[in-house]
Amino acid sequence: MDFHVGLGLHIYHLIPSKHILDILSQLGLTCSYNDIRQLSTALAKGDIDDKNDVYVPQNLEFF
Repeated sequence: MDFHVGLGLHIYHLIPSKHILDILSQLGLTCSYNDIRQLSTALAKGDIDDKNDVYVPQNLEFF
C-alpha cells in the first residue's frame, strides 16, 4: 500500500476530519478526504461480499 494512502487511512481512523485530511493532501502528505472515503467504502464492501452480505468489524471479539 502506498504511504500516502496508508497515512490517510490511519489519520481518518483516528480523526475523521475532512478539513485535516484535505490540508494534509494539499501539502502532499496524504490522499484527499474523498479518496480515503472511496477507498474505505470499497474495502468495507469487499468485506461484506466475502462474508455473505454481513459486515463484521475485525476488532469485534466473539465470546
